[in-house]
Amino acid sequence: MKMNKSIGTLALVLGLAVGAEAQNIFITGSTAFRKQVFNSLGADLGLTVQYADTASSNSFTFTGTVSDPNSIGLSTGSSGIVGKSVTVFCTFSGSTEGINALVTPGQVITYTNLSSQSGVNFGLITDPNGADLAFSDVSQLATAYASSPVQLSEILSADAVTTGTYQGLAVQPFAWGANSQALAAGISNITPNIVQGLYANGTLGLSYWTGNNSDYGTAVYAVGRNNDSGSRVTALADDYLNVNSTVSQYELSGNNWVSVGNVGYSSGGNLVTALQNNAAPPAVGYLGWADANSLNANGGTGGPIAFQGTTPGKVGSWNLAGVENGQYTFWAYEHLFSNPSASAFTTGTFAPALVQALQYEIVHTSPQTAILEGAMNVERNQDGGPVSHF
Repeated sequence: MKMNKSIGTLALVLGLAVGAEAQNIFITGSTAFRKQVFNSLGADLGLTVQYADTASSNSFTFTGTVSDPNSIGLSTGSSGIVGKSVTVFCTFSGSTEGINALVTPGQVITYTNLSSQSGVNFGLITDPNGADLAFSDVSQLATAYASSPVQLSEILSADAVTTGTYQGLAVQPFAWGANSQALAAGISNITPNIVQGLYANGTLGLSYWTGNNSDYGTAVYAVGRNNDSGSRVTALADDYLNVNSTVSQYELSGNNWVSVGNVGYSSGGNLVTALQNNAAPPAVGYLGWADANSLNANGGTGGPIAFQGTTPGKVGSWNLAGVENGQYTFWAYEHLFSNPSASAFTTGTFAPALVQALQYEIVHTSPQTAILEGAMNVERNQDGGPVSHF
């Protein structure tokens, strides 16, 4: 049965403990969702950015007393979030990295120190100052940590799909992006068969797109993310590849593509920068919509291409209806996992408020690059699984 399309209050409350002192909170994980987090912390929770004052940064720090500047209905009172002092350290390098950080004792990640803006190591799980929350474009089951003894809990939204157990806090769509040379060569669509050949070999003849034998000698290069990336897992799962398969990818060096094997870019922003190079040979790669929105910025003339014949829309005007109604299927649920050792304040007060802010931010940011689960008319039962109506 279809859920009511409202933002609503949050469904998951894990505890109500708060302290009078300022709380430090550490967040890691998905780069595809970092712009939504940046905007939510500042615009919707009323915090002040202290480092990396751009939503395109992979690391940033916010601090201050939580308020409700947009009157979205954040909780107040002794157990509420409004009026609480927090400092939120964020660093994003991939969904799988985020899950690893929460399930593997002894993992270390570098956050940015608020006062000195120098790198400071905070141990994860075993250190009380470690990561508390991790965003991920994929479920724990889709990663190498599916069988970890630590089974992570999620912070959900009130409009999460309830017809199955596979859900999250929102839907994160992705796009296949092409650089200017690929677009000029006539590449306008990509299919699972092409993806399989392209990422198995690292290059594929242009003729696979055009059907012209004379184009076989023109190489199209595969670019992508490292294996910590949820975007990569989503792309491989959605294209019927084994999510743990080894791929062959390229990175830009000057104006040329250089083979890096199974390695890839550490963030979607870095991948976008590579696809913005108008002098490089034809190349395609996979991106969350927020990053794909920058494909033709900074002088680049790249852009999104169709997936299995259905367009993701265009930069600044994405095909929301196609995702919501099941025509465009290159998407994943966005998850927010919590460290089992995180404080009750973090999981029960701050994290639900952050999700509430994210829900508000999703529909009040232009262009919209994510979708509320309550707006969806379709669902999935696993990463890359079939899209079905409910």
